[in-house]
Amino acid sequence: MVALAMALMISSANAVVITGVPSYTNYHGCSPTSVGMILGYWDLQGYSNLFTASGSDVMLTTNVQGQISSDDHNLRYDSTPDNTTIPISYTSIADYLGTSVDPLGYGASSVATTGAATVAYASSRGYTFTTANKTFSNTWNALVAEVNAGRPMLLFVDSNGDGTVNHTVTAIGYDTNYNGNGQYYFCYNTGHEDEAIVDAYKFQSYVGGGKPFGVYGGITVNPGVIPEPNTAMVLIVTAMGLSFIRHRAVSRTNLKARAFFK
Repeated sequence: MVALAMALMISSANAVVITGVPSYTNYHGCSPTSVGMILGYWDLQGYSNLFTASGSDVMLTTNVQGQISSDDHNLRYDSTPDNTTIPISYTSIADYLGTSVDPLGYGASSVATTGAATVAYASSRGYTFTTANKTFSNTWNALVAEVNAGRPMLLFVDSNGDGTVNHTVTAIGYDTNYNGNGQYYFCYNTGHEDEAIVDAYKFQSYVGGGKPFGVYGGITVNPGVIPEPNTAMVLIVTAMGLSFIRHRAVSRTNLKARAFFK
């Protein structure tokens, strides 16, 4: 029922959307929160040690927030300057991302650390994930391939259209010609906890400003072989009805370092 509701909220005849991805409210930074959504999804797909919470509890931010950003991490890095008297142990996504660590400021993370941090957190929980950085020129093809394969990915965007990249979102779908308006991506933007609300944005470069949620690049997150029986699926909405498919992985490129803010 949630899957159908998500599709209907998008109001597109040809949307392709991954179902069952948790939507988390921003908790101490958009990057750890967005990474958390992806890891929460994989937790529900059989990688059940990624979060301590289990089952439907994984869908609620409050149940996983300590592993998005731990209390110790918040006490040490929320203030300016950092409170280095607080000991830090690597127990949360924000620890590995280096979120809010001076001189980034509260809620900020760097693209340079995001992929490796995601891999490191997954490894600390006993899993071997891989990530790949994407520039704008190859992000669309990566998004299509990842969504078709049932894998949500990260996008780095200019949320207010001022020409500066400042936000990380969790991309869960796409449409090659959304209501006749060209390529669009669908995402959760860390602003709510309602899986029935999927945001639709035109896929365009952030360069030049005036393009809210224009895209800088992205990062794919691949857990490898998906455990059975919870094989990841995607929802395709067409005029003919609903169907499910799986497809392929994508290639890797590099993405230059840049900081992203809340």
